[in-house]
Amino acid sequence: MGKRDAYVEKLKTRLDKLNREIDKLEEKVKKANDDSKGKYNEKLNDLRTKANGIKSKLAEIQDASEEVWKELKKGLNNSWKELVKGFKEAKSKF
Repeated sequence: MGKRDAYVEKLKTRLDKLNREIDKLEEKVKKANDDSKGKYNEKLNDLRTKANGIKSKLAEIQDASEEVWKELKKGLNNSWKELVKGFKEAKSKF
């Protein structure tokens, strides 16, 4: 397995784990009072959008040339950091 494949697999595994954690937050939101649900659902939707963007970028990386994938990796790493930061913020508020 090459570096690219290992990177993609590692990030896919981490993304799957984070998506499961987002699912758990969704369950908590369902139990929240109505005043809070809108705000929390908005944050969850934002997290899902970012997670789906990362999933798309992973597919793009798999099809990219050697030079292009290295550039895409930089952007993907930044997107991942934003997603994790957003998740931690959401988790602390829920």
